Amino acid sequence: MKQNNNCNNRLTEIIEQPWHSIQAEIIQIMTNMILNKITSEVKESVYLSVMADETKDISKTEQFSVVVRNYFQGELKEHFLGFTPLTDLDSTSLFLIKY
Repeated sequence: MKQNNNCNNRLTEIIEQPWHSIQAEIIQIMTNMILNKITSEVKESVYLSVMADETKDISKTEQFSVVVRNYFQGELKEHFLGFTPLTDLDSTSLFLIKY
């Protein structure tokens, strides 16, 4: 019964949050699920390549993009991992990028 009360309390907390907060949490959970799936496929792949590029967006912000291409279970797959804003373009800054 206590566990049921804990679940009800958590549901009440979630429902009382603003919609944008709930939406952001759902998107973060889905992002983590997708990245975990990509990571497990990459670990099991025989062939792998990483493509990295830098470009400016319309607001003149330097952005670093990463794409992983791998061969998994007889199929060539390509995954766009995202953009990361850059402050500097030197090798140290590029090396320290975190996704």
